[in-house]
Amino acid sequence: MTGAKTRDKITGKFLRTRTLWSLDNWNDGYIDNRGRFRVYYPISVNAYASGYILRSYVVWEMSNKKAVPFNKVIHHRDHNRLNDEIENLEIMTKKDHDNMH
Repeated sequence: MTGAKTRDKITGKFLRTRTLWSLDNWNDGYIDNRGRFRVYYPISVNAYASGYILRSYVVWEMSNKKAVPFNKVIHHRDHNRLNDEIENLEIMTKKDHDNMH
């Protein structure tokens, strides 16, 4: 999850660097306290300020070549929050998702 250590040219302190998530490093991330897998992918419009985002969102975005709209969420068909295979992901409104659960 962490890239090579580099130093800030001014302060000399080590900078925390992260590797951008890709399909090649599928498990490069962490499981949050709600059992969802988060990855470092700051180039997504849905990423948090920290640069992390749910892996399911990135997989869906890569497969569909567009961002998940802000009024939609990604649903796991098998209800396994760690199964982020594209065949298991479905986009739906937050209201429909809340009603389902």
